Order: sequence, then structure tokens, then C-alpha cells
Amino acid sequence: MIRVLGEDVHGKTEGIEDVVVNVGDTLSEICGEADSSFTALLLSPKIVSEEEAEELAGKNNSSIVMQFSLAAGEKAVDEHVAVKFLTGGDAEVDIWKRVWGRNEGNPENFSYHVLQTPHHCSLGVLSHDQYSDRDGKPGKGEECEIDDEAYSALSQAESGAFIVSSCEKPEANTGKDLAWRKYEEIAADNEGKKLCTMVDSQDKPLKITITDNGPSTTENKSIVGAIPPKVEKGTSEKPYA
Repeated sequence: MIRVLGEDVHGKTEGIEDVVVNVGDTLSEICGEADSSFTALLLSPKIVSEEEAEELAGKNNSSIVMQFSLAAGEKAVDEHVAVKFLTGGDAEVDIWKRVWGRNEGNPENFSYHVLQTPHHCSLGVLSHDQYSDRDGKPGKGEECEIDDEAYSALSQAESGAFIVSSCEKPEANTGKDLAWRKYEEIAADNEGKKLCTMVDSQDKPLKITITDNGPSTTENKSIVGAIPPKVEKGTSEKPYA
């Protein structure tokens, strides 16, 4: 369990100090037991002021952003990092801007061999603009401005990296399609590959095998376990960034 603690929230966080991980800390425990095969760096969320919270409305902005370093086989991660995995839940553009700003001097904190594209490849991760007309506001289409800081945070790919989107291949001329193409550019610039769960592994788990030489994809022959039922989303009690 990972929690970020800034203050006691209605008594609900009392006594959890032993399982607290602060932003910027690295952990290597699973269920309280040390595991030398990985480390995980917590990059977000971080509790913010009420003024900042007004700029960061929405539960997506409380998503956890982490960089995992993983070893292969029985090796320890301090001996050899085989793969770095960057994941950010549904964190949107303002979060990536802030996280990059806090870590700009250490871009290695964002490096990855595998990236899970945030928010199912949504353009809202890379831009404040909307692609299509919505809610009475005109869309900017291909003129949407890509935020430099958010793009920098998500473009620290290692050579041969896999960029994976949990979604279907987007329709052309949509915001998700524009974001998709930006991730394709990042992959191509680093001799990597853009993958999509609903295209490259439809109705099956998308498996990426970790070896001493980095990650590789393997063909899946059967689905593992039943697909869990959809659960209702909870509510965030504190603003985070």
C-alpha cells in the first residue's frame, strides 16, 4: 500500500506512518517485505494549497505517478536494472507540468523502457486545448498546442522502448489520434514501438517479458483469469498535484 500523507484527514490517516511514502522517496517493499528485484520512485501526488487545488480540479489529478526499476531473473536491481517502467494513471497535463518542474534537473527520474500512456492516450495529458468543438467551445484540431513540459516528462524513452496505450486505436482527426501520433513520434525517435492493448493483444493480456537485455513482447495464447467487474470510482478527499 502506498499513501501520501500531508495531514490527518478526518482521523482516517491516523497511525499509518509505517506505510507512508513521501513524494520523492524510493521504496522496495511488497506487503511489508523487502524485495531486491525492484525499486519504485514516487513522483506524484503531492498535497497542494487550496489556491493550487482550484487549478487542478478533477479526480484524475490525484493519480499516482511512479517510475519502477526492475531486475531480471533472480538478480537484484542494485546489480543491474533491466527495465524501467513509467506509469501515471489518469494524470493530466497540469500534473505532468508540475512533476517535470520538480524533477527537471533529474530527467532520469522519467526514463523508461516501458511507458503506460496516461489516461488511455488522452490528448488532455499533453495539451490544454481541445481538439473538437465541445460544450459550446470551438476545438483547435491539429492546431492544438502540445505543452513542452508535459511532453518532456513523457518523452524520456530509452532505446527500443515500448509505449503502451490501454485503448482501441483512435479514429482519425480526433484528440486521441493526435496524442497517439505524438507517442508514435517518441517511439520512432528512440527506435521503439507504439503498442495498443486492443489491437496488439485483443481479448488477451499484453505480456512484456523482462530480460537482461531489456523488455520484449511475447505472443499470448490464452487469457489469464476472468476480467474483473467494473467498480465505482471513489472520491478524493484532498487536492493533489
